[in-house]
Amino acid sequence: MTRSKHTAIALAFICLLSCSDQKGENKTADDVSDNKTTNTSSSNAGGENVIRFKVDGADVSSAGWNIARFDLGKGEMLNITSDMHKEKRAINVNLNGVGEGTYKLGPINMGDKMTGYGTYYPDYNDPLSAMSIIDGEVTITKMDQKDGVVDGTFKATVEKDGKKIAITDGQIINGKLKPDVQRVPQ
Repeated sequence: MTRSKHTAIALAFICLLSCSDQKGENKTADDVSDNKTTNTSSSNAGGENVIRFKVDGADVSSAGWNIARFDLGKGEMLNITSDMHKEKRAINVNLNGVGEGTYKLGPINMGDKMTGYGTYYPDYNDPLSAMSIIDGEVTITKMDQKDGVVDGTFKATVEKDGKKIAITDGQIINGKLKPDVQRVPQ
């Protein structure tokens, strides 16, 4: 089986597992103002499980729909997907590792030069609108597997049919990491 087929199977598997675990716990930046708890930590200033970014300068604020470790048989990876049910503009990245650090994003066919890949959806309800990340990076600044928290930043250039869009100022704020590693059967 080719690498792209493995990737497609893995992404489908991750989405299925993620759907079965939803409990309505995700919060967007808009929900934060309704939150009754007060956090004094600077990393908590933006709320819980928030993913926000700019698309060609326009603000997008969502939540983490799936932030999970998974294993395709070659080591653990990290999937970060914004909540397409709260904001139709969604981003999905898969990182070849689960630790703090910077991961270079690019097309799957980049081989060893990249440490992650992903997709941006201008409208998640229209899968044909999906745009591939051709360049970018994700920096994981906090990976607390014990407490299930991920913080980080990201930026990317996405493309489809020659049209390029800049994704900038991306933030993952108190992302809720799922507790278990999702394993894809070999």
